Amino acid sequence: MNPMIQVIVAGGAKLYREAIAAALRSNADFTVSTAASPGKIVLPLPADTVVVQLCSPGADGMDPREQKCIPVGGSRCLLISCTLPRHEALHLLRQEIGGIFWLENSLSDLSKAIHAIASGGKWLDGEYIQILVAALNGADKGSGFSARERDVLGFVADGMTNKEIATRLGISESAVKATLQRLFQKAGVRTRSQLVRTVLEWRLGSP
Repeated sequence: MNPMIQVIVAGGAKLYREAIAAALRSNADFTVSTAASPGKIVLPLPADTVVVQLCSPGADGMDPREQKCIPVGGSRCLLISCTLPRHEALHLLRQEIGGIFWLENSLSDLSKAIHAIASGGKWLDGEYIQILVAALNGADKGSGFSARERDVLGFVADGMTNKEIATRLGISESAVKATLQRLFQKAGVRTRSQLVRTVLEWRLGSP
């Protein structure tokens, strides 16, 4: 039996925050609480905790386009937004935020995103997966990646497990692990989160 995932829904307008928390409580894998402000969350987070941070009109009385969204929890943070500017989203991804989830997506996708981040992965919507693929195809450091490695990286960025990637590509889990090890070695990293961040940095340059 998988351990429970502690989910903290933080920020945003109260009605919005409570609605998302109530929806997530329908998932038996989650224990859900809320925090009016991300700044009220005690850090560091326990290993089994994911922060679902709302960046939406009404957060702290301002539109997020008029203030920077400052994520709490680093790689354990999933930011939900419908208006976050693209350049700000990329900035947050480069800081190793766990993921960005667009409000238009479904509740089942939100649950998948939380599971992905809880297991140490990332959650990126299609636009950012495309950026990663472009980075691998266009950055000098990424030019040595094979088609298989690009495929695996895209699925890693999508929050898939090794088993899910193996099923999608029609290969064994051991082959997926071997491909990930080659990716880690080429990128000079040790974790999936670091891998995604490094490829983004190759594409976008240093902060």
